[in-house]
Amino acid sequence: LLSKTAKTSLVITKTKPDSDAILTEKDVSDLVRDLKNADRGISGRSSHALTQLGPKAKEATPYLIELFNDKDQYVRATAARILGHIGREAKPSVPVLVKSLSDQDSDVRFNVAEALVNIDSTAKRAVPVLLQALDGGNPDHRIRAARALGRVLPVSRKIISGLAKATGEQW
Repeated sequence: LLSKTAKTSLVITKTKPDSDAILTEKDVSDLVRDLKNADRGISGRSSHALTQLGPKAKEATPYLIELFNDKDQYVRATAARILGHIGREAKPSVPVLVKSLSDQDSDVRFNVAEALVNIDSTAKRAVPVLLQALDGGNPDHRIRAARALGRVLPVSRKIISGLAKATGEQW
């Protein structure tokens, strides 16, 4: 048996990104609440659904901001990733994201830095964390960091040098 939230998640993930999926405030609230579920299957489906919605999930922004108070680093990292997918519509989250650049967990810091660039391409505060991710051991983070750094404006010598170093090129 699927919960109402799981059914909502299933509908969202089967809906084309350019369609007009209609979610109520309760649907959004339930999906965000399920991000904290200890069952990673449930939290994963909710995360996927909100990520798929992108800017259409902007109503989730205040709920996602609250999740940065959660003790679970998975919950905080997931909230940051979703805010990044919401993009410019998640601008109200920038102050809490900037504060979270100093989170103790490196995965949270990385997702926060990537989200900041997705929300505002002039987010220079995210650059040190993204450059650090280029040198890290997580291949997914290295690829995503390179993509995010490619969107940072204005482009700086530090960014170009970091990207060149990551590819093994001299600059």
